[in-house]
Amino acid sequence: MGVLLDRMIEEMKLRNFSLATQQSYVYAVSRLAKYHHKSPDQLSKEDIRAFLVHLKVGRKLSSIRRRGEVH
Repeated sequence: MGVLLDRMIEEMKLRNFSLATQQSYVYAVSRLAKYHHKSPDQLSKEDIRAFLVHLKVGRKLSSIRRRGEVH
């Protein structure tokens, strides 16, 4: 992710996100990118929605868990 990852972490630090939250968000974004085989900056809203559907239907995660995975 490089520059995008650095920017994401910088933004989370500015918002006083805990280290655990930062790590969780970075992990979620990396899973999203791997699912679509695209860089996060190339993902569309539809790509993100498809990933959320995958999490809900394919993995049968609760809505609370999904919110923890991707915001």
